[in-house]
Amino acid sequence: MSDGDQVTLTSWESRICTWVGRGRYANADAFERDPGAGPSAACHDADFHIRGAHCEFAASIILNLYWRPTIGEIKARDVGGLVEVRSTVRCDGRLIVKPRDADAPFVLIVADMGDLWFRFGGWMWAADAKKAPLNGEHGDPAHYVSQALLSSRATLMNWLDGKR
Repeated sequence: MSDGDQVTLTSWESRICTWVGRGRYANADAFERDPGAGPSAACHDADFHIRGAHCEFAASIILNLYWRPTIGEIKARDVGGLVEVRSTVRCDGRLIVKPRDADAPFVLIVADMGDLWFRFGGWMWAADAKKAPLNGEHGDPAHYVSQALLSSRATLMNWLDGKR
């Protein structure tokens, strides 16, 4: 079920996303990819990858873009070949953009994994997010942007319409 800025995934969709997340975790582990110094480094299971897959799929529904459930392709954009997705489980969570991130639209998805409910928290170009001060108190230095400063889904849809 989708309602513009939010979507609830079905249990079957969740199973697919969970499978993808587990595969991504196994791939990252097999290739010894550095999870960074943030919360994902302390989490030695697939939870972050599973949530990421769910949020990418939710973003694809909200933005009406395709999602390829890739495993091991870490350079490709997350959704539609155009958009990067970041997630949070906090209602007041912030968009996190790292200094090395390429300039692209970055979308924040707020996740309630228990109810499989996902909300579009806003979006911003990486270059604009990088104007926020670097903060290293949660691990690797990153730019943290409040949802209040993010743009609406409608503005991103206008940009996407020009790309289709």
